[in-house]
Amino acid sequence: MQMPRDGLRFALVGWLVSSGLTAAPQLAPGPQPQPRWRTLLAHDSSRQVTVMAGGMRYPTVPNTLSDAWELSGGGLWQSALGIVTPSIKGRAVYDIARGEVFAYGEKQPPYVRESWSCYQGIWAQRSPSVQPAASVGFGLAYDPVRQVVVLFGGCNCCSYGLDETWEWDGVDWTLRQPATKPSPRCECSLGFDPITNKVLLFGGVNAALSPSVVGDTWQWDGVDWVQLSPSASPPLSHGHALVTDWANDRVLMFGGVQWLGTSFGKSNATWEWDGVTWSELQPAHRPPATHLPSMTYDEAEGAILLIGGRQDSRQYVNDLWRFQDGDWHRVRVFAPISQNGSVYAAGQDGAWPTLEAEALAEGGHLVTIRSAQEQGDLEHAFGKGDYWIGFHDSQVEGQWEWTSGEPATFTNWDTVNGQPAGGIVENVAFISSYWSGLWHDAAGQSSLAGVLELRAGDYESTDAEALSPQNSPLPLAGHAVSSLAGGGALLFGGASPTGPNYATYELQQGAWSRRYSLLNPTTRSGHGLAYSSGGQQHILFGGQDPTGTKLGDTWAYAAGQWSLVSAVGGPSARSHFAMQYNPIADELWLFGGEDQSGAVLGDLWRWDGAAWSQVHGMTLPTARSGHAMAWDDHRGRMVLFGGRDGNGDLLNDIEEFDGLSWSQPAPAQGRWPRARANHAMVYSPKSRGVIIYGGDHQDGCAGDLWRWDGAAWLRLLYWADAQPAPRTETVLYVDASSGDAHVLGGRCDAGWRDDHWLLHLPVFATSEVIGVGCAGSNGVPTLSIASGEPVLGSTVDFSYTNALMSPVVTPAIVAMGFSDVAYQGIPLPLPLAVIGLPGCSLYHSNDLSFSVGVAPNSAQFTWSLPIPNNAAFLGQEWFVQGLHLEFPGSGPWAAMSNAVGIRVGDR
Repeated sequence: MQMPRDGLRFALVGWLVSSGLTAAPQLAPGPQPQPRWRTLLAHDSSRQVTVMAGGMRYPTVPNTLSDAWELSGGGLWQSALGIVTPSIKGRAVYDIARGEVFAYGEKQPPYVRESWSCYQGIWAQRSPSVQPAASVGFGLAYDPVRQVVVLFGGCNCCSYGLDETWEWDGVDWTLRQPATKPSPRCECSLGFDPITNKVLLFGGVNAALSPSVVGDTWQWDGVDWVQLSPSASPPLSHGHALVTDWANDRVLMFGGVQWLGTSFGKSNATWEWDGVTWSELQPAHRPPATHLPSMTYDEAEGAILLIGGRQDSRQYVNDLWRFQDGDWHRVRVFAPISQNGSVYAAGQDGAWPTLEAEALAEGGHLVTIRSAQEQGDLEHAFGKGDYWIGFHDSQVEGQWEWTSGEPATFTNWDTVNGQPAGGIVENVAFISSYWSGLWHDAAGQSSLAGVLELRAGDYESTDAEALSPQNSPLPLAGHAVSSLAGGGALLFGGASPTGPNYATYELQQGAWSRRYSLLNPTTRSGHGLAYSSGGQQHILFGGQDPTGTKLGDTWAYAAGQWSLVSAVGGPSARSHFAMQYNPIADELWLFGGEDQSGAVLGDLWRWDGAAWSQVHGMTLPTARSGHAMAWDDHRGRMVLFGGRDGNGDLLNDIEEFDGLSWSQPAPAQGRWPRARANHAMVYSPKSRGVIIYGGDHQDGCAGDLWRWDGAAWLRLLYWADAQPAPRTETVLYVDASSGDAHVLGGRCDAGWRDDHWLLHLPVFATSEVIGVGCAGSNGVPTLSIASGEPVLGSTVDFSYTNALMSPVVTPAIVAMGFSDVAYQGIPLPLPLAVIGLPGCSLYHSNDLSFSVGVAPNSAQFTWSLPIPNNAAFLGQEWFVQGLHLEFPGSGPWAAMSNAVGIRVGDR
């Protein structure tokens, strides 16, 4: 909640006389693992984190990696604490009974089999009396019914495949002796079947067979293996991954290498085992086809996580994917580096031109390295691997330059080995892990990882907080919400998994309550709801009922009761339009939508509190539906974005109405939201910009968050542990008492969102010059910011020039106000001729003042304003103006400067 003016005044005065400034805290996202395969991956349910360690990647020496990581949500990797970490390739599972992650695999070199456990984030090597013979390629699964880890198959240096069954009880391995068992195999996979409560096995490879790949399905009940005969099965496969999807009581399979009848090929298919048979799923999006990826189930997200794998003999991946609501979603991992404020992301393994093209698509380039420290930061963030960088001499041989266009002020060539040494053949550079991070040139067609550097200023960090209001009516989609004047929200309509929502709800003080009205609108979705502060009522219009019939009625809500305002005479029946309140004109504006025939509309209407009227005589945005509008309170204009046109094409244009006409602003070059429809949009007073979230784009449900300030788009990236999952048909509203933006509900395909999120949006510090000063004996005084930014925990230094030139100390006054609108009820600016200062004006409310002295013969002074490191001050606006006294009889008794307005931010 924003602090009242009196509270702000006293708090600020107390701060000004106190000391002990501290720097504002900054979020620090974690680094990112480098690409790998055969990695250990399991979700630790006791701590709700995903644990990853080890794995394999050429040409590292040793070939098995020795890092350990934790993923606590939203793609934020953190290096795991502790000195001891496993350096093995293998598999891992979560042992529910013992509350620990268990892993088994092989270190290479030396070729040693090892068992490990991770309890409360601490890895420890176990010392069993005996270990399985398998070193790689085995299947591993946890049986929660029998509380053991089951291992089958695998291979070692002396076998084409093993047929041993082993169980780990938390202390030791035991070799089981079933009467029947699958044939020897390597690169099979195990998962636990929640329908039959038995361990499931599928596929594998044995080079002694022809074809060498198998596609049989088996179950292990703790005593014996039983081969099943499903009516359908995946192709003969090896190197795939199985995982239990507990939310849907099934086992999912992804990837691997398949026998295609005459040859082998990598797969990106997703298969489902329902306890009886296999069936192939058809998600709209798919991760790349990979060999030996790793998967785990995250019950906190209700999603499958996939990472790693190999696409060819030297192409490894580290892209993170989430399978949720029937589709795969890529999770992009970003990281800032302190050297220059840029944002960085790992690119997929590929050729140099491919990675540069990927970076360009994101609005940046392959990374530019400006110093040894910056390279060290990159290695910390993305690991010490082989990475393409944006250095090349493809234009002029021997003239190396950065793709970003920056000058080459730093190089790190391996000069001892004569680098760069490729001549006209090798025209691009990479960081070589083999040569301890020195740069080598290459032809650019090899498959390496790359680091993408995205332009500073196009991205900003934010985070979100999951709320749990009491008596929540969610999950809903297609509902409508408007802000209550005293804080909270009004909700009506929408659809749910169990049917339409007929009720009206109010959210106040952390709890939802149902409101009962004598008369109520019929149930609907895709309607509009907005608060009219002039009429002190909420207006509802249109939508569609559960049968799909479009509606054209208008309702008003006030004091807990609905009233039917108009059933005819306004806009035609429609849904998925945009409706927003214009406080300057005290009118509601409605544009576009979809009619009963499915055609998109392009008409504009206004509601004046009593009746609708259509707006004519101006050029309007193109017809569309599924778009959104918001009133930009800072700039005083309506903003429209996106939607779907009459051809069904998605749009990403911006339209603005300034009270006279519509126009399309030209955003500064940089990142731009993808075309979308059915997104949410609201003005954030804290972030001082229009916020866009979610919607439908060409690849499915969107989960990205953007800010538009009238000049440029800024993508807001979640660098904290929690964030809303992608969704469409959701809503955004701003709490009137706190200025905070909230996300409520929505859906993605068959997945319904029952969550409520508070968005901690960035608050940007700003400053501006207001008005002009009035002349004294030394000219017109000028007040300006000499140094500093008005961010929490900082100090802003003001400079006042052209004061009285005097051989003695002369008095001056610095005055502060919290408003530039009125002074004691009098509109500002206030001319001061009436007090003997002709040409001078007061530009703020003059709530605080301080006397200072102008040093002899200086005609200027400085004054420092420390900004409290207190979040209650975020978004507050302060105005500063200076005055100095003149010698009596020389003209006006004083001269005044212009004013400077500042807005306190956290960045």
